[in-house]
Amino acid sequence: MMTMNRIDVTLNLPQELVEQARSAGLLTDDEVERWLIAELERQGRQNRFFNTLDQLSSLEPSITPEEIDAEIEAYRQEKRQRKQGKDQ
Repeated sequence: MMTMNRIDVTLNLPQELVEQARSAGLLTDDEVERWLIAELERQGRQNRFFNTLDQLSSLEPSITPEEIDAEIEAYRQEKRQRKQGKDQ
C-alpha cells in the first residue's frame, strides 16, 4: 500500500470556476491525484519526445535537401507525363 501524505494547497481561482469545479466533483483528493498523475505522465512523454528529436537531429541526414527536391521534381514530371498520356 502506498504511503499517503497530507499537504495543504491554497489556490486563488475565480469564484465561478471554483463553483463549477466543485459541483462537477473535481476538487476531491482523488481527482487532484488523477490530474497530477496524468500531468506527470504527459511531461514524461513530452520529455521522451524531445529527447528523441534531439537524437534524430544529431544523425547525419541520409538524403540532402537537394536530393529531396530532385525526387519531388521527378515525381511531378512523372505525374505530368502520365496525365498527358491519359489526355491523348
